[in-house]
Amino acid sequence: IGEAKNLFNYLTHAQKVVRITSPWISQEVAKAICDIAKKHKISFQIITSFDTSIETHKKAIQLFKDANVEEIKVRVLKDKFIHAKMIIIDDSLFIIGSANLTLSGLYENIESYAVLSEPSLIKELILKFEELWSMANEL
Repeated sequence: IGEAKNLFNYLTHAQKVVRITSPWISQEVAKAICDIAKKHKISFQIITSFDTSIETHKKAIQLFKDANVEEIKVRVLKDKFIHAKMIIIDDSLFIIGSANLTLSGLYENIESYAVLSEPSLIKELILKFEELWSMANEL
């Protein structure tokens, strides 16, 4: 419990693929994800909301579009609001918690998260992620 800035350590140590759900992402975090993807050739699949009323989230979505990083695929849920904050790393770690991928979520708020590594659970969660992915719209 506390600042969730350590979540970024997991992203920077990924080897192959990172799957993320977060209702809001800040422009600064989107830029950092782009940098990680380009530098380490990590594949990112991100599901987020289409809430353009939050300016920093709107800018993050635009940044992902403009950056056009081959390793990053972003989809938005338009018909339902996604509130889940989950990260699946390399099909071997599952992180779930309360932090959005925003500056306040990672560095200011009191947040909590859990890291799980049970293979059968992660396999099931990947299927759930893929189900959400198929429901979401491309940017």
